[in-house]
Amino acid sequence: GGDFILAVDMESGKEVWRFWTVARPGEPGGDTWNDLPLDQRTGGSVWIPGSFDPELNLVYFGPAPTYDTEVLRLGPDDQDKNNDALYTNSTVALDADTGELIWHYQHARNDQLDHDWAYERQILEIPVNGVMRKVVVTGGKLAIFEAMDAATGEYLWSIDLDMQNVVAEINPATGDKTLSPRAIPSLDDVLSEFSLPGICPDWLGARNMQSSSYNPATQMLYIPISDTCLDDNTDERWQKYPDISTNSTYGIIKAVNLANKEVVWTKRQTGPQAAANLITETGLLFIGSVDRWFKALDQESGEVLWERRLDNALNSYPITYQVDGRQYVAVATNTGGIHTRTMQNAAGINLPPTGATLWIFALPD
Repeated sequence: GGDFILAVDMESGKEVWRFWTVARPGEPGGDTWNDLPLDQRTGGSVWIPGSFDPELNLVYFGPAPTYDTEVLRLGPDDQDKNNDALYTNSTVALDADTGELIWHYQHARNDQLDHDWAYERQILEIPVNGVMRKVVVTGGKLAIFEAMDAATGEYLWSIDLDMQNVVAEINPATGDKTLSPRAIPSLDDVLSEFSLPGICPDWLGARNMQSSSYNPATQMLYIPISDTCLDDNTDERWQKYPDISTNSTYGIIKAVNLANKEVVWTKRQTGPQAAANLITETGLLFIGSVDRWFKALDQESGEVLWERRLDNALNSYPITYQVDGRQYVAVATNTGGIHTRTMQNAAGINLPPTGATLWIFALPD
Protein backbone atom coordinates (compact mmCIF):
# COMPACT_ATOMS: atom_id res chain seq x y z
CA GLY A 1 0.00 0.00 0.00
CA GLY A 2 2.94 2.38 -0.36
CA ASP A 3 4.80 4.64 2.04
CA PHE A 4 3.85 7.53 4.29
CA ILE A 5 4.98 10.72 6.03
CA LEU A 6 4.58 10.69 9.80
CA ALA A 7 4.38 13.51 12.34
CA VAL A 8 5.29 12.59 15.93
CA ASP A 9 4.86 14.60 19.12
CA MET A 10 8.39 15.40 20.31
CA GLU A 11 7.55 15.06 24.01
CA SER A 12 5.34 11.98 24.06
CA GLY A 13 6.47 10.20 20.89
CA LYS A 14 2.83 9.69 19.91
CA GLU A 15 1.74 9.85 16.29
CA VAL A 16 0.05 13.16 15.45
CA TRP A 17 -0.80 12.55 11.82
CA ARG A 18 0.06 10.34 8.87
CA PHE A 19 -0.05 11.15 5.16
CA TRP A 20 0.03 8.28 2.70
CA THR A 21 2.16 9.12 -0.33
CA VAL A 22 0.35 6.49 -2.40
CA ALA A 23 -3.27 7.54 -2.88
CA ARG A 24 -5.79 5.08 -1.44
CA PRO A 25 -8.79 3.70 -3.36
CA GLY A 26 -11.84 5.89 -2.85
CA GLU A 27 -9.79 8.89 -1.73
CA PRO A 28 -8.54 11.90 -3.76
CA GLY A 29 -5.97 10.63 -6.27
CA GLY A 30 -7.05 7.04 -5.67
CA ASP A 31 -8.31 6.69 -9.24
CA THR A 32 -4.81 7.27 -10.68
CA TRP A 33 -3.46 3.78 -10.03
CA ASN A 34 -4.79 1.84 -13.01
CA ASP A 35 -7.64 0.51 -10.84
CA LEU A 36 -5.14 -1.56 -8.83
CA PRO A 37 -6.07 -2.86 -5.38
CA LEU A 38 -4.24 -1.23 -2.50
CA ASP A 39 -1.83 -4.11 -1.93
CA GLN A 40 -0.49 -3.70 -5.49
CA ARG A 41 0.23 0.02 -5.13
CA THR A 42 3.87 0.47 -4.16
CA GLY A 43 6.54 3.13 -3.78
CA GLY A 44 6.20 6.78 -2.89
CA SER A 45 9.13 6.59 -0.49
CA VAL A 46 10.44 9.87 0.95
CA TRP A 47 14.23 10.00 1.03
CA ILE A 48 15.08 13.30 2.69
CA PRO A 49 13.58 15.70 5.27
CA GLY A 50 10.90 18.06 4.07
CA SER A 51 11.05 21.85 3.92
CA PHE A 52 8.95 23.98 6.31
CA ASP A 53 7.44 27.41 5.67
CA PRO A 54 6.44 28.96 9.04
CA GLU A 55 4.45 31.75 7.38
CA LEU A 56 2.22 29.37 5.41
CA ASN A 57 2.53 26.60 8.04
CA LEU A 58 3.17 24.13 5.23
CA VAL A 59 5.70 21.32 4.91
CA TYR A 60 6.85 20.22 1.46
CA PHE A 61 7.98 16.72 0.51
CA GLY A 62 8.87 14.86 -2.68
CA PRO A 63 7.68 11.22 -2.84
CA ALA A 64 9.73 8.99 -5.16
CA PRO A 65 8.35 6.80 -8.00
CA THR A 66 6.52 3.52 -7.70
CA TYR A 67 8.54 0.30 -7.50
CA ASP A 68 6.39 -1.85 -9.80
CA THR A 69 6.10 -0.18 -13.18
CA GLU A 70 4.76 -2.99 -15.37
CA VAL A 71 1.28 -2.93 -13.80
CA LEU A 72 1.08 0.78 -14.64
CA ARG A 73 2.61 0.66 -18.12
CA LEU A 74 -0.71 0.49 -19.98
CA GLY A 75 -3.66 2.65 -19.00
CA PRO A 76 -7.00 1.35 -17.66
CA ASP A 77 -10.05 0.62 -19.79
CA ASP A 78 -12.14 2.94 -17.60
CA GLN A 79 -11.78 6.44 -19.07
CA ASP A 80 -12.59 8.00 -15.69
CA LYS A 81 -9.40 6.51 -14.25
CA ASN A 82 -5.73 6.77 -15.24
CA ASN A 83 -2.26 5.47 -14.46
CA ASP A 84 -0.58 8.69 -13.26
CA ALA A 85 0.17 7.07 -9.86
CA LEU A 86 -0.32 9.94 -7.42
CA TYR A 87 1.48 11.14 -5.35
CA THR A 88 4.67 9.66 -6.79
CA ASN A 89 7.16 12.08 -8.36
CA SER A 90 5.16 14.96 -6.92
CA THR A 91 5.65 17.91 -4.66
CA VAL A 92 3.10 17.66 -1.86
CA ALA A 93 2.31 20.56 0.49
CA LEU A 94 0.87 19.44 3.83
CA ASP A 95 -0.62 21.39 6.72
CA ALA A 96 2.07 21.11 9.39
CA ASP A 97 -0.49 20.71 12.20
CA THR A 98 -2.88 18.20 10.64
CA GLY A 99 -1.09 16.56 7.71
CA GLU A 100 -3.93 17.60 5.41
CA LEU A 101 -2.93 17.77 1.74
CA ILE A 102 -3.18 21.43 0.73
CA TRP A 103 -1.88 21.01 -2.80
CA HIS A 104 0.18 18.73 -4.98
CA TYR A 105 1.97 19.01 -8.30
CA GLN A 106 3.09 15.91 -10.18
CA HIS A 107 6.34 16.46 -12.09
CA ALA A 108 6.37 13.10 -13.91
CA ARG A 109 3.26 11.00 -14.47
CA ASN A 110 3.45 7.20 -14.51
CA ASP A 111 7.25 7.17 -14.33
CA GLN A 112 8.54 4.05 -16.08
CA LEU A 113 12.17 5.23 -16.06
CA ASP A 114 12.97 5.97 -12.40
CA HIS A 115 13.38 9.72 -12.85
CA ASP A 116 13.05 10.42 -9.12
CA TRP A 117 11.72 13.86 -8.31
CA ALA A 118 12.61 13.04 -4.71
CA TYR A 119 15.23 15.62 -3.76
CA GLU A 120 15.30 18.90 -1.84
CA ARG A 121 12.45 21.42 -2.02
CA GLN A 122 13.77 24.98 -1.67
CA ILE A 123 11.42 27.78 -0.58
CA LEU A 124 12.47 31.01 -2.30
CA GLU A 125 11.21 34.46 -3.18
CA ILE A 126 11.97 35.34 -6.80
CA PRO A 127 10.44 37.50 -9.52
CA VAL A 128 8.00 35.71 -11.83
CA ASN A 129 6.83 37.82 -14.78
CA GLY A 130 7.95 40.92 -12.92
CA VAL A 131 6.14 40.10 -9.66
CA MET A 132 7.86 38.75 -6.54
CA ARG A 133 6.45 35.33 -5.66
CA LYS A 134 7.17 32.84 -2.90
CA VAL A 135 7.91 29.61 -4.75
CA VAL A 136 9.04 26.04 -4.19
CA VAL A 137 11.84 24.95 -6.53
CA THR A 138 12.99 21.37 -7.10
CA GLY A 139 14.62 19.22 -9.77
CA GLY A 140 14.68 15.53 -10.65
CA LYS A 141 17.29 13.19 -12.11
CA LEU A 142 16.97 14.74 -15.57
CA ALA A 143 18.25 18.10 -14.25
CA ILE A 144 14.96 19.73 -15.13
CA PHE A 145 14.12 22.24 -12.40
CA GLU A 146 10.59 23.50 -11.77
CA ALA A 147 8.92 26.19 -9.68
CA MET A 148 5.47 26.13 -8.09
CA ASP A 149 3.68 28.82 -6.11
CA ALA A 150 4.36 27.94 -2.47
CA ALA A 151 0.81 28.69 -1.30
CA THR A 152 -1.27 27.27 -4.15
CA GLY A 153 0.94 24.84 -6.08
CA GLU A 154 0.39 26.73 -9.32
CA TYR A 155 2.95 25.63 -11.91
CA LEU A 156 5.17 28.56 -12.87
CA TRP A 157 8.09 27.39 -15.02
CA SER A 158 10.61 24.72 -15.93
CA ILE A 159 14.34 25.03 -16.64
CA ASP A 160 15.88 22.22 -18.68
CA LEU A 161 19.66 22.31 -18.16
CA ASP A 162 20.28 20.34 -21.38
CA MET A 163 21.62 17.23 -19.67
CA GLN A 164 18.97 14.83 -20.99
CA ASN A 165 17.42 13.49 -24.19
CA VAL A 166 14.49 11.64 -22.61
CA VAL A 167 11.92 14.44 -22.41
CA ALA A 168 11.23 15.83 -25.86
CA GLU A 169 8.86 18.65 -24.89
CA ILE A 170 7.58 20.47 -21.80
CA ASN A 171 4.21 22.21 -21.95
CA PRO A 172 4.98 25.82 -20.92
CA ALA A 173 1.53 26.28 -19.38
CA THR A 174 1.27 23.08 -17.34
CA GLY A 175 4.73 21.50 -17.17
CA ASP A 176 3.39 18.25 -18.64
CA LYS A 177 6.18 16.33 -20.33
CA THR A 178 6.23 14.44 -23.62
CA LEU A 179 8.84 11.69 -23.69
CA SER A 180 11.02 10.93 -26.67
CA PRO A 181 9.88 7.65 -28.29
CA ARG A 182 13.48 6.42 -28.49
CA ALA A 183 13.85 6.56 -24.70
CA ILE A 184 11.27 3.85 -24.05
CA PRO A 185 11.66 0.41 -25.64
CA SER A 186 8.47 -1.14 -26.94
CA LEU A 187 7.26 -4.57 -25.84
CA ASP A 188 8.50 -5.96 -29.17
CA ASP A 189 11.93 -4.46 -28.45
CA VAL A 190 12.12 -6.09 -25.06
CA LEU A 191 11.13 -9.49 -26.44
CA SER A 192 13.76 -9.31 -29.18
CA GLU A 193 17.25 -7.93 -29.62
CA PHE A 194 17.32 -4.16 -29.41
CA SER A 195 19.79 -1.36 -28.75
CA LEU A 196 19.11 2.16 -27.52
CA PRO A 197 22.45 3.98 -27.67
CA GLY A 198 23.17 7.26 -25.98
CA ILE A 199 20.36 7.58 -23.44
CA CYS A 200 21.18 10.58 -21.25
CA PRO A 201 21.45 10.72 -18.32
CA ASP A 202 22.25 7.26 -17.00
CA TRP A 203 20.16 5.56 -14.31
CA LEU A 204 21.68 7.56 -11.44
CA GLY A 205 20.68 10.78 -13.13
CA ALA A 206 22.26 14.08 -14.05
CA ARG A 207 21.56 15.10 -10.46
CA ASN A 208 20.97 12.96 -7.40
CA MET A 209 21.28 13.35 -3.62
CA GLN A 210 23.99 16.04 -3.97
CA SER A 211 21.86 19.05 -3.08
CA SER A 212 22.04 22.41 -4.79
CA SER A 213 22.50 25.66 -2.88
CA TYR A 214 20.84 29.05 -3.27
CA ASN A 215 21.99 32.60 -2.56
CA PRO A 216 18.93 34.80 -1.88
CA ALA A 217 20.96 38.00 -2.26
CA THR A 218 21.90 37.21 -5.87
CA GLN A 219 19.04 34.80 -6.70
CA MET A 220 21.63 32.31 -7.95
CA LEU A 221 21.16 28.54 -7.71
CA TYR A 222 24.31 26.38 -7.79
CA ILE A 223 23.63 22.87 -9.07
CA PRO A 224 25.97 19.83 -8.99
CA ILE A 225 25.56 17.61 -12.06
CA SER A 226 26.91 14.32 -13.41
CA ASP A 227 27.24 14.30 -17.20
CA THR A 228 26.72 10.62 -17.99
CA CYS A 229 24.85 8.55 -20.55
CA LEU A 230 24.24 4.85 -21.13
CA ASP A 231 23.57 2.36 -23.90
CA ASP A 232 20.55 0.18 -23.21
CA ASN A 233 20.28 -3.16 -24.99
CA THR A 234 19.32 -6.80 -24.55
CA ASP A 235 22.77 -8.29 -25.19
CA GLU A 236 24.81 -7.00 -22.26
CA ARG A 237 24.64 -4.93 -19.12
CA TRP A 238 24.35 -1.20 -19.79
CA GLN A 239 27.55 0.83 -19.75
CA LYS A 240 27.95 4.28 -18.19
CA TYR A 241 30.11 6.85 -19.96
CA PRO A 242 30.44 10.63 -20.31
CA ASP A 243 28.86 12.43 -23.21
CA ILE A 244 31.31 12.22 -26.13
CA SER A 245 31.58 16.02 -26.28
CA THR A 246 32.83 16.34 -22.69
CA ASN A 247 36.44 15.12 -23.03
CA SER A 248 35.79 12.59 -20.21
CA THR A 249 34.80 15.23 -17.68
CA TYR A 250 31.93 13.77 -15.70
CA GLY A 251 31.43 16.58 -13.20
CA ILE A 252 29.64 19.86 -13.76
CA ILE A 253 28.63 22.81 -11.61
CA LYS A 254 26.02 25.11 -13.15
CA ALA A 255 25.19 28.54 -11.77
CA VAL A 256 21.64 29.53 -12.71
CA ASN A 257 20.04 32.93 -12.22
CA LEU A 258 16.48 32.13 -11.14
CA ALA A 259 15.33 35.69 -11.82
CA ASN A 260 15.78 35.24 -15.58
CA LYS A 261 16.27 31.42 -15.69
CA GLU A 262 19.64 31.76 -17.47
CA VAL A 263 22.82 29.76 -16.88
CA VAL A 264 25.47 32.30 -15.83
CA TRP A 265 28.46 29.95 -15.81
CA THR A 266 29.33 26.27 -16.13
CA LYS A 267 32.40 24.60 -14.66
CA ARG A 268 33.57 21.12 -15.70
CA GLN A 269 35.81 18.73 -13.78
CA THR A 270 36.86 15.09 -14.03
CA GLY A 271 34.88 13.79 -11.08
CA PRO A 272 31.25 14.64 -10.39
CA GLN A 273 30.30 15.99 -7.00
CA ALA A 274 30.06 13.52 -4.16
CA ALA A 275 28.57 16.00 -1.69
CA ALA A 276 26.17 18.91 -1.55
CA ASN A 277 27.24 22.46 -2.31
CA LEU A 278 27.84 24.97 0.45
CA ILE A 279 27.79 28.74 -0.02
CA THR A 280 28.89 31.54 2.28
CA GLU A 281 27.69 35.11 2.57
CA THR A 282 31.17 36.24 1.55
CA GLY A 283 30.78 34.83 -1.97
CA LEU A 284 32.41 31.40 -1.65
CA LEU A 285 31.01 28.17 -3.07
CA PHE A 286 32.44 24.96 -1.60
CA ILE A 287 32.24 21.79 -3.70
CA GLY A 288 33.60 18.28 -3.20
CA SER A 289 34.09 15.70 -5.95
CA VAL A 290 34.39 11.92 -6.24
CA ASP A 291 38.10 12.28 -7.10
CA ARG A 292 38.74 13.67 -3.59
CA TRP A 293 39.07 17.37 -4.40
CA PHE A 294 37.54 19.91 -2.01
CA LYS A 295 37.43 23.35 -3.60
CA ALA A 296 36.28 26.88 -2.93
CA LEU A 297 34.94 28.68 -6.00
CA ASP A 298 34.02 32.27 -6.60
CA GLN A 299 30.21 32.35 -6.72
CA GLU A 300 30.18 35.08 -9.34
CA SER A 301 32.60 33.55 -11.85
CA GLY A 302 33.17 29.89 -10.90
CA GLU A 303 36.92 30.53 -10.59
CA VAL A 304 38.77 28.15 -8.26
CA LEU A 305 40.09 30.19 -5.32
CA TRP A 306 41.38 27.34 -3.14
CA GLU A 307 41.60 23.55 -3.37
CA ARG A 308 42.82 20.62 -1.30
CA ARG A 309 42.90 16.93 -2.18
CA LEU A 310 41.57 14.88 0.74
CA ASP A 311 42.16 11.29 1.77
CA ASN A 312 38.95 10.01 0.15
CA ALA A 313 35.78 11.10 -1.59
CA LEU A 314 33.58 13.60 0.17
CA ASN A 315 30.56 11.80 1.49
CA SER A 316 28.62 14.31 3.56
CA TYR A 317 27.01 17.70 3.43
CA PRO A 318 29.67 20.33 4.26
CA ILE A 319 28.81 22.67 7.12
CA THR A 320 30.13 26.04 8.22
CA TYR A 321 30.21 27.40 11.75
CA GLN A 322 31.89 30.08 13.84
CA VAL A 323 33.92 29.87 17.07
CA ASP A 324 35.34 32.96 18.79
CA GLY A 325 34.81 35.04 15.66
CA ARG A 326 36.60 32.60 13.31
CA GLN A 327 34.63 30.83 10.57
CA TYR A 328 35.25 27.15 9.80
CA VAL A 329 34.14 24.64 7.17
CA ALA A 330 33.84 20.94 8.02
CA VAL A 331 33.24 17.90 5.81
CA ALA A 332 33.49 14.12 6.20
CA THR A 333 35.11 11.70 3.73
CA ASN A 334 34.67 7.99 3.06
CA THR A 335 34.21 5.69 0.06
CA GLY A 336 30.54 6.46 0.41
CA GLY A 337 27.34 5.22 -1.13
CA ILE A 338 26.23 3.90 -4.49
CA HIS A 339 26.71 7.20 -6.32
CA THR A 340 30.35 7.54 -5.28
CA ARG A 341 31.19 3.90 -5.97
CA THR A 342 29.64 3.74 -9.43
CA MET A 343 31.07 7.08 -10.51
CA GLN A 344 34.61 6.22 -9.40
CA ASN A 345 34.50 3.09 -11.57
CA ALA A 346 33.18 4.96 -14.59
CA ALA A 347 35.67 7.82 -14.31
CA GLY A 348 38.67 5.57 -13.64
CA ILE A 349 39.15 7.04 -10.17
CA ASN A 350 40.77 4.77 -7.60
CA LEU A 351 39.75 5.62 -4.06
CA PRO A 352 42.01 4.39 -1.24
CA PRO A 353 40.53 1.96 1.33
CA THR A 354 40.48 4.44 4.20
CA GLY A 355 38.05 4.86 7.05
CA ALA A 356 35.89 7.89 7.66
CA THR A 357 37.66 11.19 8.35
CA LEU A 358 36.35 14.56 9.52
CA TRP A 359 38.18 17.48 7.92
CA ILE A 360 37.97 21.02 9.31
CA PHE A 361 39.35 24.12 7.60
CA ALA A 362 39.56 27.68 8.88
CA LEU A 363 38.56 30.50 6.58
CA PRO A 364 40.84 33.55 6.36
CA ASP A 365 40.23 36.29 8.93
